[in-house]
Amino acid sequence: MLGAALEAGLLGMVLCCSDDIQSCASVPTSGGKQKPPLRWSLAELLNVAKEVGWLPANLNLNQDFDSDRAHVGDYAEVVRMTRNLLHAGNYIAEYEGSRVRKAHYDMALETLEVAFDYLYARICDVLRTTLDQVDEDGPSEGNPAPAPASGKHRPC
Repeated sequence: MLGAALEAGLLGMVLCCSDDIQSCASVPTSGGKQKPPLRWSLAELLNVAKEVGWLPANLNLNQDFDSDRAHVGDYAEVVRMTRNLLHAGNYIAEYEGSRVRKAHYDMALETLEVAFDYLYARICDVLRTTLDQVDEDGPSEGNPAPAPASGKHRPC
C-alpha cells in the first residue's frame, strides 16, 4: 500500500504542477503523444519526479545501491521495487530464500514520509507563487481572493 500511496502522491504532483514537466524528457509517450497521466506507471512517475527535482536522486538504477550517496528519489525506487514483490515472479527472482521483514516496511514508510515532505514543499512553492501573483494582479473572476486558512493543515 505504501507504493500505491507514493504513486498517488506523484500523480497528484503531475496534475497540480504540470508546468514543471513541460520540457521533461522523461514524460512517457505513446504514439508520439504524451500518455495521459492516469496511464503512467510508478516507474514513469518516478523518472519524471527525479528529472524535475521533486525527488532528487544521485544513483542510476543499473548501479549498486550506495546508501551514503543515495537521495530520497533513490530510496523511492527501492519502495517501487519492494512494491513489485507482490508479483510472485518478482519475489522469486529477487528474494528467493529470503523473507521480506518489518525492516523493509519501516524503510518504505520512512521513505514515503520524506518523499511527501519534498512534494509538499514543492506544492507550497507553487501556492506561494500563485498567491503572490493574485496579490499583484488583485482578485478577479477567475482568480478570487483566497479563503482564510482553517488551521487543519500544515501552513506553507
